[in-house]
Amino acid sequence: MPNARSSGCGSQPDRQGNSAEKILDYFNGVDILVNNAGTSHRMPFEEMKISNLNADLELKLFSAIDLIQCIIPKMKQNKWGRIINVLATGAKVTRAEGAPTNISRAAGLSLTKLLSLELAKWNILVNALCVGRIHSEQWRKRHSLALGNTTYEAFLEAQSHNIPLGRFGTPDEFAALACFLSSEAASYITGTAINVDGGLCPVP
Repeated sequence: MPNARSSGCGSQPDRQGNSAEKILDYFNGVDILVNNAGTSHRMPFEEMKISNLNADLELKLFSAIDLIQCIIPKMKQNKWGRIINVLATGAKVTRAEGAPTNISRAAGLSLTKLLSLELAKWNILVNALCVGRIHSEQWRKRHSLALGNTTYEAFLEAQSHNIPLGRFGTPDEFAALACFLSSEAASYITGTAINVDGGLCPVP
């Protein structure tokens, strides 16, 4: 996801050289926006510095806000749009030592509901996907940093023991839901946050 905030798309007046504006100009608007910024920085609250929280919010929340502010004028003009904010299940149910990532994800959940209420009159639908454990490079990095000589497959199996479906999700399974929410088949769905986690999250 381009960091629109650094080049001033939303909150700053100078938008020259902004990658988001170049996309808007080239395509004459954006119909579907998926905000997805990774990393999962976790630590006990007492160890968290404000700089840790600021960096997490900058990556996961403020950049999304700036991109959304860039694209909604054209969506309003077209009276059609889809915005999907990719969060984590920690946005709904946090656990100890989950700062700062769960704080920024919870803020993304609130942003999703706020936007769904404000933009509904223009047929701009805003939803969130709360991701659990999905095959990704992030998990490969965690495996490479783990102690021991276990294979990647054995590492994932150990991480799957508390997932009701007993396995990690695939990128295709995640993409299928994102495509559904982006389509006319989901034209009456807005303001919701759907878990994509194999049943792991204890709340709907």
